[in-house]
Amino acid sequence: MTETQLAPGFTAVSKCDTHNYAALFALILPLIRETARKLGYAIALHGSMRRDLDLIAVPWVDDAVAPEVLVQMLIQELGGKCPDMHKFKEGDTVGMPMVKPHGRHAYSIQLNDYACWIDLSITSRASS
Repeated sequence: MTETQLAPGFTAVSKCDTHNYAALFALILPLIRETARKLGYAIALHGSMRRDLDLIAVPWVDDAVAPEVLVQMLIQELGGKCPDMHKFKEGDTVGMPMVKPHGRHAYSIQLNDYACWIDLSITSRASS
């Protein structure tokens, strides 16, 4: 097995159990939380962390950045990508989120070349 750079300071084994990514997710969760905190969001874990990492991002301060900025920064920090799973508008780097109940917007982020995903639901910011 070889190690692959996942994000600055983080490496992961390139051949891992395709049915359980919990160790990888546990490794990157602090980086995700710190990145989100700097942008005005709190991150909550939802799910088993086996097949994918289900996260909920909640705006925590009045000046939380737009959801698209949060997603772009997480993609940059993690070396991931947001594939064309939803309808992209021309020029978008993140794509259109899936709209979920109660106004949540959901993005799927693929980590490097792994078959593992972060499913990120972002709750709406308060209207100004």
